[in-house]
Amino acid sequence: MRKFFALFVFLCASLHLSAQSSPEKAHWFDGYNYYTSYKPQDGVYHFQGESADGRNRFSFYIKNTIDGPLVKEDENNKGFLPFRGGSYDSMAILDMVGGGKVFTIYDSNFFDDNFNVVWTLVQTTKSKGDCLASQLWHTEQPVEWNMKNMITNPYYLATLSKTQLRAAEESLYGRNRSDIEDLNYKLILTELCIPDYSRYKITDLDYMMSESDYDFKVVRDAYEFLTAIQSGAKIKVADNATINLTDALNISENFRTSDRRWIGEAYTDLTRLSEPAVVSESVFNGRQLTIVNYENITIKGGVNSRIVVDPAYAFVLNFVNCTNITIENLTMGHTEEGYCTGGVIGLTNSSAITIKSCDLYGCGAYGIVSQESPFLMEKSIIRDCSYGIMQLYGVSYAEFNECDFFRNREFSMVEIDGNSSNIQFNHCRFAQNQGVLFAVDTDVEVRASEIHHPIADGFGSENNILIDESTGVFVDNEPLEDRGIGPQKSNSVY
Repeated sequence: MRKFFALFVFLCASLHLSAQSSPEKAHWFDGYNYYTSYKPQDGVYHFQGESADGRNRFSFYIKNTIDGPLVKEDENNKGFLPFRGGSYDSMAILDMVGGGKVFTIYDSNFFDDNFNVVWTLVQTTKSKGDCLASQLWHTEQPVEWNMKNMITNPYYLATLSKTQLRAAEESLYGRNRSDIEDLNYKLILTELCIPDYSRYKITDLDYMMSESDYDFKVVRDAYEFLTAIQSGAKIKVADNATINLTDALNISENFRTSDRRWIGEAYTDLTRLSEPAVVSESVFNGRQLTIVNYENITIKGGVNSRIVVDPAYAFVLNFVNCTNITIENLTMGHTEEGYCTGGVIGLTNSSAITIKSCDLYGCGAYGIVSQESPFLMEKSIIRDCSYGIMQLYGVSYAEFNECDFFRNREFSMVEIDGNSSNIQFNHCRFAQNQGVLFAVDTDVEVRASEIHHPIADGFGSENNILIDESTGVFVDNEPLEDRGIGPQKSNSVY
């Protein structure tokens, strides 16, 4: 059987394709990758592209002005082309399809004007996010409508079975077709020749990010995670990825650049550091990651995304002098049980911290330890920690909304000093915790919440706990039922 390759464009009429002459700078989309083209005085189109998940970048130009084979832009390009079976000998031809400009790419081994279209670049005036959002939207539309109104690609065609593809082929065969329908017909014929094991799987569509998070940097290991940290960064831990930071933190060469620090055995007061730094910091039985002097960072996870560390005395994520940090949809904890020190999230002299839909588990000594760092925690879980739920020192504001705290032990669960203020628990639940529940020296408001706690362990600072009438207090040790909070996961932790 002849070998056909396909990675085809997808874009519909809704992408507002420009029918005007191409400007010196233009944008193009192929269903997964977004490109900027430049057309210098030689008239040759030069392309720079980036994949939807931000992991792959590539550059090339089209020989012979607007028609001809694809050519590497420079020797630093490793020869990667972003379409299935792509080759730098593939022929590109500039066409007008559906009123817009389209580069049609043909298989170099079987060049045929009527067959073997393997890739298409469609000119667009929309942003990368809008293009990706349109791609996802079209997967929900009727096949017949898409065949008529958009240029398909393997990321869409992979959602169709071979039976559906044959039905679409038959609907287009033997009749007058529009230029969009004619190109779709060629794409379908090629896709039908691709064996199922080589077709793009539907799970690949998970990488087609929504308009709101297309610009996240997707990371899959500790080195990628550390490299991605910078002010303004949007970092996404890939679906089903478990990032163990410990091995990367133990390699001093990873912390020798200008924005990296390797801290030895001697204690260093990182609050005195004036410049941003990603620090591998020594703790009693290993090393911990400390992020210092950064701002505007979002760290989020996909489905079943985890960040863990080995040392029992280390925080998983520790922030010093940071501002506007969001941690979202992540499960975080330790691989070994912790004692004395070492929590899951540490905050020092930081502000505007938001923790959303997270699962912070033991055996960190505490889920959160905050020193003079106000924060908001929503729809999150702290469980199975070895010393308690949290420690707050000099915190001017902490609000917990729809959070669950359970199976923590063995000392004071919620410990808050007298220099803290404005502490609120709203719609929260406490259960199966072992130890004094509240050891607080300041007023704490508990509203519309649910507290299950054995009387023998002690309720704690009753005079400082302001419980409203809608909060239920139960002297029992019953487990909580899952209410759907925490990160996206396949199995419940309850």
